[in-house]
Amino acid sequence: MPADPIKIGFVCKGNTCRSVMAHYFLECWLKKEGIDGVAVWSAGVAATPGRSGAAHAGTVLQEEGVLGSFSGHASRQIGKEDVEGSTYVILLTESQKQCLAEAYPEHKHVMSTLLSDLSTKPDASVDDPIGQDLETYRATFAQMRPSLEHIARKLQEEAIQT
Repeated sequence: MPADPIKIGFVCKGNTCRSVMAHYFLECWLKKEGIDGVAVWSAGVAATPGRSGAAHAGTVLQEEGVLGSFSGHASRQIGKEDVEGSTYVILLTESQKQCLAEAYPEHKHVMSTLLSDLSTKPDASVDDPIGQDLETYRATFAQMRPSLEHIARKLQEEAIQT
């Protein structure tokens, strides 16, 4: 009987910028590396359902070699089923993590912030680039990339062990 897939979600405020870039970058990386058994999703704590990803987020992903699936992205609100069914829920800010942990205290053990392992800042949050220029989106992705690569390597190790 095959092992249950690893499920990892990225959560920001509106599910159009940061969580979207993290989601599709990681999904693409795993596909390029031939890693199966990992399901990646994204959502927002205050998302308006059905909104497309921010155009600058798409540009950054294209620059990073992520093509395809982003174009069909539709934002969505995080739900209990997302948290309950996930191995990891990665929040983009400490305040979002606290909010979700209060809403789902029985699942706070699967929650962390994206920068928590690699940051020395007390509030390891990724600034929201919404409404900013392309350079701000590039800087936001550059801030996230080391953590995303760290997560990718960790997931690769876990997928090999299952």
